[in-house]
Amino acid sequence: MDSSASMHESREADWQLAVYFGFVFWGLAWLSRQLSLSDSSYIPFWLPSAAWLAVSMVMSIRSWHRLMFAAFVGNAAFDLSIGTPFLTLVGFYLSNLIQVVVGVFLLARFNGQQTKFHCLREFLWFVAVCGVIAPAIGAAGGAFTLVQSGWSTSFLDSWVTWSANGAMANLLVVPLAIAWIYPFRSGNSGFSRKRLLEFALLWTAMAVATWYVFVPGGGVLMPSKSLLLLFPLWAAIRMSLRSVSVLILSMAILSAFLTTHFLQGLSPDQMADGLHVRTLQSFLAVAVLTALVPNIVISERNQNLVRLTESQQVTRLATVTTGVGIWEWNLHTNAVRWDEQMFQIYGLEVTGERIVDYRTWSSSVHPEDLPEQERILNDTIERIGQSRREFRIRRHRDGQLRFIQATEVVDVDATGKPVAVVGTNLDITDRKSTEQSLRTSEERYRRLMEFLPEAILVCAQGRVVFCNPASVRLFRADSPSQLLQKPTRDLVEIEHDEAEQAESSPFVSQCQPTEDVLRTIFRLDGSCSSVTVTSASISDVGEDAVLVCLRDISERERTMNLLRSVLGSVTDAIFTIDLQGIIRSANPTAERFFQYSVEELLGQHISLLLPAVGQANKSIGDFVSAVNETVAVAKEHEFEGHRKDGSRFPVELTVTEFLLSGDQHFTGVVRDLTSRKRLETQLLHIQKMDAVGRLASGVAHDFNNLLTVINGYADLLLADMESNDPDRNAVSAILDAGTRAASVTSQLLAFSRRTVIAPVVLDLNEIVAQSHQLLRRLISENIDVKVVADSHCFVYVDANQIGQVIMNLVLNARDAMPNGGQICLKTQRICSTNGGQSGLSGSSGNRDFIQLSVSDDGVGIPEEIRSKLFEPFFTTKEVGKGTGLGLATAYGIIQQAGGHLEVESQVGRGTVVRVLLPAAEQPETSWKADRVAGEQDQNAGKGDERILLVEDDDSVRRITTVVLQSFGYTVVTASNGPEAIDLLQQDLQPDILITDVVMPEMSGRELADKVRIIAPKIRVLYCSGYTDDAVLLHGVRVATDAYIQKPYTPVGLAKKVRAVIDGVG
Repeated sequence: MDSSASMHESREADWQLAVYFGFVFWGLAWLSRQLSLSDSSYIPFWLPSAAWLAVSMVMSIRSWHRLMFAAFVGNAAFDLSIGTPFLTLVGFYLSNLIQVVVGVFLLARFNGQQTKFHCLREFLWFVAVCGVIAPAIGAAGGAFTLVQSGWSTSFLDSWVTWSANGAMANLLVVPLAIAWIYPFRSGNSGFSRKRLLEFALLWTAMAVATWYVFVPGGGVLMPSKSLLLLFPLWAAIRMSLRSVSVLILSMAILSAFLTTHFLQGLSPDQMADGLHVRTLQSFLAVAVLTALVPNIVISERNQNLVRLTESQQVTRLATVTTGVGIWEWNLHTNAVRWDEQMFQIYGLEVTGERIVDYRTWSSSVHPEDLPEQERILNDTIERIGQSRREFRIRRHRDGQLRFIQATEVVDVDATGKPVAVVGTNLDITDRKSTEQSLRTSEERYRRLMEFLPEAILVCAQGRVVFCNPASVRLFRADSPSQLLQKPTRDLVEIEHDEAEQAESSPFVSQCQPTEDVLRTIFRLDGSCSSVTVTSASISDVGEDAVLVCLRDISERERTMNLLRSVLGSVTDAIFTIDLQGIIRSANPTAERFFQYSVEELLGQHISLLLPAVGQANKSIGDFVSAVNETVAVAKEHEFEGHRKDGSRFPVELTVTEFLLSGDQHFTGVVRDLTSRKRLETQLLHIQKMDAVGRLASGVAHDFNNLLTVINGYADLLLADMESNDPDRNAVSAILDAGTRAASVTSQLLAFSRRTVIAPVVLDLNEIVAQSHQLLRRLISENIDVKVVADSHCFVYVDANQIGQVIMNLVLNARDAMPNGGQICLKTQRICSTNGGQSGLSGSSGNRDFIQLSVSDDGVGIPEEIRSKLFEPFFTTKEVGKGTGLGLATAYGIIQQAGGHLEVESQVGRGTVVRVLLPAAEQPETSWKADRVAGEQDQNAGKGDERILLVEDDDSVRRITTVVLQSFGYTVVTASNGPEAIDLLQQDLQPDILITDVVMPEMSGRELADKVRIIAPKIRVLYCSGYTDDAVLLHGVRVATDAYIQKPYTPVGLAKKVRAVIDGVG
């Protein structure tokens, strides 16, 4: 929106500019005409074409068509006003257009996209293009037009006159336009009061002098015209291009006016107008060049001076910022020139010319360094090279000793002889101080290493390259030399396997840094000891190395042996853990929980059993801080335990701290939460299904209302179409899509157990048999479907829903057997006490159940996804080949029917899905499955009764009215309950009331109760897009009240209305 609005505003601005230009074009044409003889074709300069050229030079080519149109209109308006024929003015216009196009494109070719007169080269190309080439090319068309129209008899004379007019106008107008369109150039471009006063006086003097020169009597003195050139020359030297171009144009207009005025007063024999005009043009051309060339040269010079000044400022700023001083020594004059930074470095006051002698420098250099520095400098001059050196100076200002880093290079002349030396000085005293501090620090840390009580080793390439005195004592060596270059594997215990070697002794192989790793060391006297190892990677003289800290923990080991006695025989696993998270003791319950023996656990990190602890925390201290609010107060936290066989189980961990002989230790108590988690998972699944169900039922109302309108109109359109109607397929596709959408809504409500059902007592075997006939058409021939039916399998369910369950289960079994196999559908009557189904919801005593099992010998279901089978939208099929609602829908339907669904599967051997439903006491002989074809009977449900329809949704109310009227009924509508009551009180006398259940102001049940007071014999049919729990909440019982669920089909609605009116619905 913003970009389109901006483009629209830009186009409007371009058109406004074009309109203004059209008026300017006409005005300049009129002015140019006024400056010529009324009966002569000689014009000093044609201003409109020059203005056109100037505007085209600065505007985008995309706006040229607007300028061309405006120029044509302005040109035509002027030429027609002076009696020029149309074809002639078109020729004049095209001539001007050719001049503009040639001028713009040639200037772009030689000066770039924009000509701003920044340099003399640009101006000279402008003079060549716009003062010669473009006018000459454009004048050919104008001269041809003049000859063809009979206004001239000489093509050459007309061509010369037209070329001169166009060239003169370009030289006068284009510089003026460019100067005022683009910003001021640096230099003499200010507009102070003094400058304005100077320009006003200069302009007045120019006007007076021009009047004197060109009036009769004065104008015949030709040499006096050259005096007028002083005025533009003065402006060129003192003022900006704007002022110069204004002055030149003013002089041109005034001189042209006086010239033509003078010629009009002469006799025809004296007139010779062409000669006078060309003389004026020559004079003005000289004036333009006299003024503009010096002005542009001066401006270019000023710009170069500004750039030079800026460059010098940048150089000075760089030297000040970096602290680098620059000096130059002229070997011929022996003069040394310093910049300001050099004076600052040596503590001297800056002299006017910044020239110092050699003694100024030599007296500042430290006497001990001076001879060597003079030698290096002389050697550099002799070999004509460059050098870098360091020396000390005594700063003059405060006498401080400073360190200087100097560089110099010798400059030579054309013959290769040295003429000068250019160099730099940099004060590096602070860097020297830092280096000294670093050396002091290194010495300090070296002495610290010597006095540390822990053993410190530096290892590189598997050998010891440094050891402190504590290492000598730990390994019981006589001197450090006995440890240096000794292989670390001879000092620290490592595994024989190379892979384990890298892990067990990381400082040997220079792997990741370690912290407090327990290891055994081998002393030089043959004894062993336990230590903790902490290592970190370092760089030693450019070589990768490892810094190793060894701490003797022999006493700690003895203490830990004493702590093992505190562990008792409890049902929870108890561990004793040290500060490093190493398991030091474990009770027998830990063996049963984790399947490790106590011997296997000792010495292992706690992360072996509880990986989350090891991943998130480096030490047991961090772990305690993570699980307890304070170290003293234990707090239970849940983690995942890992058994030896790789299986995982939930645990509850409590860690407490205790002290033994002043050492900090921790006791970890682990409790198995498998049983508790199983119950929580079941509860969570129930809550999740309920949450999804609430979401589904929340959108069902609005979605069902939309589908009622879509499917209703599509059904009516399809009924009115001929079989060969070209739009019949499109309407059928709309109806099919709406039907599928209704099916998805039904499935969402089914698995959430919020769908409106119509349960009846039926024989499950009949549903299985009907489904078997349908499924044979949906299953490939390489799959055999077998049915094993028990007798008397009567259940109280919704026939359509139980058929959907069978369909979903069989199709899932089919997809599990891509290479073929067998599917078995089996019904069986079982008793809950015998079948072991005591866990069924609602089962009690010896109640019987009907079991429907669907088994296959397909690929089976992996254990890791079995818990997700009943989650909505979970599917293992490819994208686009499954909705993930099949098992979730079946689960919801069975749960709503009071039954139970369970899955048993083995990977590679197949799957069995068992559905258990409460058995019915006796069969319902009147049950009959609904057929879709029955609703397609257009003759069913017709009547001529009067219907009062109450529906708050406008779209649903309209489609329902159309449907009922199409079946012959008379329909009166109301949008709410009070409106319906008002209609009844007007003696409406309807035969049936059709009302939505959930409406604002008054529900359907409340409306029906009030209507029966007014009309006791009226029939009532409820309808709603909400789920059955919402309908029941508003007082409507689906099982006993006349009710139809949205979305309904036209035939279905008509049949239901007919049945209610007849008392059978």
